[in-house]
Amino acid sequence: EVPGTIGETHDLVGLDRPGAIKRPPWMHQRYLEDVLSGEKAAYAIVHTAPDGTDDGWAQYSLEWPETFAEHSGGVCEVADVWGADSSVELALWKFILELDLVERVRAEERPGDDAVRFALNDQRHYLSRCRNDEQWLRLLDVDAALVARTYNAATTPVTIAITDPMFERNNGTWHVGAGGARRVAGAAADDADLATDINGISAAYMGGTAWHDLLVGGHVQQRRAGAVAAADLLFASRPLPRCGSFF
Repeated sequence: EVPGTIGETHDLVGLDRPGAIKRPPWMHQRYLEDVLSGEKAAYAIVHTAPDGTDDGWAQYSLEWPETFAEHSGGVCEVADVWGADSSVELALWKFILELDLVERVRAEERPGDDAVRFALNDQRHYLSRCRNDEQWLRLLDVDAALVARTYNAATTPVTIAITDPMFERNNGTWHVGAGGARRVAGAAADDADLATDINGISAAYMGGTAWHDLLVGGHVQQRRAGAVAAADLLFASRPLPRCGSFF
């Protein structure tokens, strides 16, 4: 029952970010292994909306280290927190942070724009111990990828020249605007507003890496003033991209 309920809830609320994927049954079994085995103090909780819809879930485990002659508070390890929106996630976090006898809460695989960080009265209590490249993307078909995604409203479209040493079909120039993207047949690469390679467009594609950062890092050339700013408006994604499922 637990994997089924969690699976249905995750399919409903766990795909709100670019890069998120559905978890097949075997993945839920792996993530929920401690909860299902009963060998640890591990728990899964579900948030239910007023209309009766399950719209969020979390998974955590508890441990009380034994230290001789010293007071040792409990440690909560959070494996997952997912919600239909930030208010649901914060409700789940509130439940976790108010657990009795727990002094420290640790979590892995959290997004860079984790809602609970901004909800704390003192954000210095949210300590990021490390930052990992949780998701890596390499576009195999640039035209299909650029046409498939949506773009934010921006007053100025941009043209982007792309080079790919591996796949010839990915070499070309694309016009990208609020209404979508299209390949510009016969366009000269030197006439494009921006020029980058397959690594640059792959990094910017999901909206988590800013074109400005690619520019200062030497991964894109700006040939028209203001083109990078326009591209940032078009491509930016909030919330930030996140897969959230280690595979």
